[in-house]
Amino acid sequence: MVGAPPRRDAGPDRRGQEGRRHGLGGPDLAQNVFICHIPCMATHQLRADERELFTAVAKAVRQNPFAEDAARAEALDPLLAQLDRALVAVDRRRAVAQDSEQARHLERARLFAAYYRASAALDAHIAAQEAEGDQPVRFAAGAEILAELSGAGPRGGLPDAAAHGALSLFFQLRRAYHFLAGALAGQCRSMVQLRADLWNAVFTRDLELYEAHLVGRMEEFSTLIVGETGTGKGAAAAAIGRSGHIPYTAAKSRFVSSFTAMFVPLNLASVPEPLIESALFGHQKGAFTGAVADRPGLFSRCPPGGSIFLDEIGELAEPVQVKLLDVLQDRSFAPVGAAGRTSFRGRLIAATHRGPRGRLRDDLYWRLASDVVVVPPLRQRIRERPAELTELALSLLQRWLGNGAASVCERVLEALVRDVPADHPWPGNVRELEQCLRRVLLHGHCRVASAGPADAPIEALVRDEPSARELLGRYSRHLLERYGDPKQVAQRLGVDRRTAQRYLEGFPASGPNG
Repeated sequence: MVGAPPRRDAGPDRRGQEGRRHGLGGPDLAQNVFICHIPCMATHQLRADERELFTAVAKAVRQNPFAEDAARAEALDPLLAQLDRALVAVDRRRAVAQDSEQARHLERARLFAAYYRASAALDAHIAAQEAEGDQPVRFAAGAEILAELSGAGPRGGLPDAAAHGALSLFFQLRRAYHFLAGALAGQCRSMVQLRADLWNAVFTRDLELYEAHLVGRMEEFSTLIVGETGTGKGAAAAAIGRSGHIPYTAAKSRFVSSFTAMFVPLNLASVPEPLIESALFGHQKGAFTGAVADRPGLFSRCPPGGSIFLDEIGELAEPVQVKLLDVLQDRSFAPVGAAGRTSFRGRLIAATHRGPRGRLRDDLYWRLASDVVVVPPLRQRIRERPAELTELALSLLQRWLGNGAASVCERVLEALVRDVPADHPWPGNVRELEQCLRRVLLHGHCRVASAGPADAPIEALVRDEPSARELLGRYSRHLLERYGDPKQVAQRLGVDRRTAQRYLEGFPASGPNG
C-alpha cells in the first residue's frame, strides 16, 4: 500500500468525507485495458451484497466530482467504509465474478481502492512539483504504486503498460481536483457549474470514453473561456492546462514533464500589434528589421500534450486570426520568415471579455466553440449566495496571510462590510475585491469610489438624453477612470488610440456626470 489515506483513524464517516474532499472521482477504466486476469483456480462467486457494492462504486466513481448532484455527493461516503473490507473478503475466498460486467465493476472498485491509497503520495508530489517549477521532480512512491497495480496475488495483476497508464491517470485525476477545488473558490450555483464544466473540459463527461479513446489526444478540443475582466478566466485556463495527461516513466522514476511547463500563457493585449505574430509563431534571423537571431514563439515553447492559453483573443487583428485558424486546422505553423512548417501537438485555450463572439472571425469562433465556458461575475455570485463575498474575501486573506492570522482577517472583513455598500456592483469583479482587501491592510479602510462615471449605472450616463458624441465621450471617461489607461479605453471601444483620445478630449473629467 502507498502511504495511508488521509485521516484514516477518523472513523468511517470522516474517512468518507475526506475521500470526497480529496476529489475521489476515480477512473472508470475500460475493460480491454485494465481488467485483471483472475486465476481460474477460484471456485467461489461474489455474494449479492458484494456485487451490489462494486456496482455502486463503479457507478459513483465515473461521475464528475463537481457536478451539482446531491446523490453523487453522498454516494461515496458509505461505500468507502465498506470497500476495503469487501475486497479483502473477496480475495480471501478467491471469489470471482459471474460475468464480464461484474468483473468490470470489481476491477474498477479495486482500482478505485488503489487510487485512494495512492492519493496522499500523489498530493505530496503535486505540492513538490509546484514548488520546483518546470523541472520534473522524482516521484519516489511511483515504484511502490506500480508494484501494487501489477503485482501477483489472488486476483492477478495489471500488465506493465496498463499499470503505467493507471498511475498516469491517477496523477491526472488528483491534479485536476487540486486545481479546480483550490484555485476556483465559491459555492454558489454558477461556480459549482463552472468547476463541473472545467472538469468536463479535461476528461469529457464520460471518464470511460476518455480513458478508452482520448488519453493524450485532447488537442482537438479547444476551449473558449468567456467572462468579464477580473473574474478569474486565467485561473480557469490554468486549471485546464495543468491537468493534462502526463505519462509516467519508471526508468527515471518520474512523470515525463512538469505540469507547470505544460501550460504556456500569453496575454495578447500586452503585446504590441506588430509583434504579435512573432510572439505566437516565432521568427527567423533576418525576417524583419531587428530580427538579429532566431526566436521561438509561444507555439514552439508548448510541449506535446501541453496547452497554450491566449488571453484576450478578441484583440487579435484579423490577419493573425486567419493564421491561428490555419494552425488549428492543419496542426502546424510557420515562424515569421521560415519556409517550412513545424507541427503543433498541443491544445488551445482562449479567453475574452467581449462575449463568445466578440471581434472573432466567424470561422475562428466556430473552431473554438466546441467548448465555451462562462466565468460568472462577482455580482452574480453574490446575488446567488450572499455569503460568497465574505467567504471569498476570507479565502484570499488566508492565502496572503496564512491560516494563523484569524484576528487580522476578522478586522479586514468587518471593514469590508462597513465600507462597501450592500448593492455595490463590483465592476472589477474578484480583482477589485483583492484591491479592496489590500487597501484595508494598508490604510484600514476600503471605501469604494463615489458614484460617478467609474461606477455609474447606465441610467446616469443617459439621464439628460445626450447626443451620440456626448455619450461616447462619457463612456470613454467612464472607462478611463475605471482602468486608468487610454490604451484600455481604445481596446474596449474597439477603436484606435487616437480616436479614443478624441472622445476623451471632447469630454473632460469636469464635464456632465464627470
